Amino acid sequence: MAKKDDIVLKHDIGILEDWVDRDFCARMTELFNEKFDANLVEMGMDKETPIEGGFTKNEVNFQHNNKRWDASFNMETFGRFQEDAERIRCAVCAGADLYFNAIGQNHPEWSKDAPRPNRETHQNAERLTLKVQRTPPGGGFNGPHCEQGPGDNSSRRYAVWMLYMNDVENGGHTAFPRHDLLLPPKAGTLVIWPAAFTHPHHGTPPTEDSWKMVITGWFTHPQQAVANDEEIFRHSKVEEGSD
Repeated sequence: MAKKDDIVLKHDIGILEDWVDRDFCARMTELFNEKFDANLVEMGMDKETPIEGGFTKNEVNFQHNNKRWDASFNMETFGRFQEDAERIRCAVCAGADLYFNAIGQNHPEWSKDAPRPNRETHQNAERLTLKVQRTPPGGGFNGPHCEQGPGDNSSRRYAVWMLYMNDVENGGHTAFPRHDLLLPPKAGTLVIWPAAFTHPHHGTPPTEDSWKMVITGWFTHPQQAVANDEEIFRHSKVEEGSD
């Protein structure tokens, strides 16, 4: 699936353009739209109808409130998507290899053989969840936020990934206001960035009848990841007030 071995790194945000085949993205987007629309029809609605509050139908979640306006589902919930989900997971992990290597190379003070702080990979992460998300014109999660939080699961996230499934002609950017960066949605582009408070981000609403489709998820440390004394020592050796 991957086409090339180069990655653009901006403020520790990794951008891999044309990482996934555009024809594959188009086919999957059509199937995802069918899934979303079928559940709206069951509720007597269509995709142009605003959904006040939100509801879940057949494992598809629709939200419309003062925080966000979009629809989503876990790709692996549905058997028809299993093979394609594995294909996407492999592509994301291949991109993650490049991303985490690029992060290391961006810090020459980390010697090749010495232990590196926060030397993350995808190999030891929990199995990736693939969240399909569709955003209508005027919608999205448009308030700045980061992906780590106080919950058990969200506190273990160390990186975020997002795969754009379609081109959005009007709006729909991913904005990183602290880094003065706007990423336009282009089908097949994979983006990976740190989950922490250093990288607040938000979507910009698609406009003029444009719709946005992405697949997104996180690299998350497993529970009880510290398994031996050496790891306990490595993770606990933190100097208070260091600069």
